[in-house]
Amino acid sequence: MKIIAITQRLSLNQNYFEIREALDIKWGALFKKLNFLPIILPIELEYKKYFNSIKIGGIILTGGNDLNSLNNNDLSFKRDSHEKKLIRYAIKNNIPIFGMCRGMQIIAENFGASFKKVKGQVAIRHSLKV
Repeated sequence: MKIIAITQRLSLNQNYFEIREALDIKWGALFKKLNFLPIILPIELEYKKYFNSIKIGGIILTGGNDLNSLNNNDLSFKRDSHEKKLIRYAIKNNIPIFGMCRGMQIIAENFGASFKKVKGQVAIRHSLKV
């Protein structure tokens, strides 16, 4: 079983006035199918402790939230900062990174890509040619 670290989206719960980290339940089915053991990387904990204690074989940066460069807000800033540190750590330590949706965008932005908002592209199924 491969151990994979994973980040989560941030959401503000107005009913309790708290910020929550969350994953879509479909990630569990994917991990089961791939025989991955997910290790959640909470924003408020020092991520290096995980890597020093557990043999993590890769990092998944998930979707959810806008990049701070596209929507300057506290949640996006907090998540961008966390994930950019993880990207630098992964590169320095030769740890594979996979980005899904927003995760791919933060990886690209880390390497100098820029983005702009495009209407009619959210929650749309796209076909990819490899």
